Amino acid sequence: MMQDPAGCRNMDELRAVIDALDAELVALLARRAACIDRAAQIKHGAGLPARIGPRVAEVIGNVRAHAAGAGLDPALVQGLWEQLIEWSIAREEVQLGPGAGPAAAPAAMAAGAMAGGAMAGGAAGEAAGEAAPHPPTLHPPTLHGAMIRWQAGVAPAEIARGRYGRAHSWHFDGGAVVAASAAPAVVAPPFSDPAAVDPEEAFVAALAACHMLWFLDLARRAGHVALCYEDAARGEMGPGPDGRLAILRLRLCPRTDWSAQGPAGIPDDAAVAALHRAAHAACFLAASVRCEIVIAPQPAPAPAAEAEAAAAAAAAAAENGRDGSATA
Repeated sequence: MMQDPAGCRNMDELRAVIDALDAELVALLARRAACIDRAAQIKHGAGLPARIGPRVAEVIGNVRAHAAGAGLDPALVQGLWEQLIEWSIAREEVQLGPGAGPAAAPAAMAAGAMAGGAMAGGAAGEAAGEAAPHPPTLHPPTLHGAMIRWQAGVAPAEIARGRYGRAHSWHFDGGAVVAASAAPAVVAPPFSDPAAVDPEEAFVAALAACHMLWFLDLARRAGHVALCYEDAARGEMGPGPDGRLAILRLRLCPRTDWSAQGPAGIPDDAAVAALHRAAHAACFLAASVRCEIVIAPQPAPAPAAEAEAAAAAAAAAAENGRDGSATA
């Protein structure tokens, strides 16, 4: 019988109780995973998709109620379960294979979406949303690298005084080379290069790009076709709780132009917000950082669909013109 935590006399005894509880939780998760595998088999026979939006919302509602009854923070439990749900759906999708069924409307997935369209998430990416294409735990780790090169170009005495250039280059395996430097706000010119990319803005760009790539893929899977995506992303740097300088907040301000010709048409604001929550939950880099990430989708310009139709009409007219000139 497991010892009551209240009766533990020291940290060793308490840690033993925690370790035993962890073992029980892992065993329960394994049993739940077995249920997910069986669900995939049943759904395959019934022609059902991995994600069923109303069921996702039902599960989230259930665990929030259980948490409240047990004296736990419902938001904390919801965040944990949303990650578990996404992993489970991804596991089912792998077993069901491509084309197993259409994704449910993303607005139905995002239980507890924050009002106003702005979403904040921590490092773990607590939002619910479209599943990642593969469960991360089913695959070995992958390696991602870059070669960083710097040369002094000045005498050792100048380096000792801090009077050396911070310009350097980043080399990537695909052959891309990026001119880089310390940020001018950190090291003043001429010892930095304002025209080069600095690590802080590269950090912002990498997170914004990761979010965008997930967003476009999830939108596509939900039946929405994006034509253009822009994000004036900004990172705020300042002293953290421990006094060290850090990127404390990343603000993404994405704007998307949509095609009306997608299977699900142009998503409304609620669907766009849900897709961004889903992208945040799936983003590898968002899961790797501790700074706050705020997502504030910007309204798409209204004429996007009209511009697309006009472009299609112009292309058709040009084609007709070519046909006519060929037969004249």
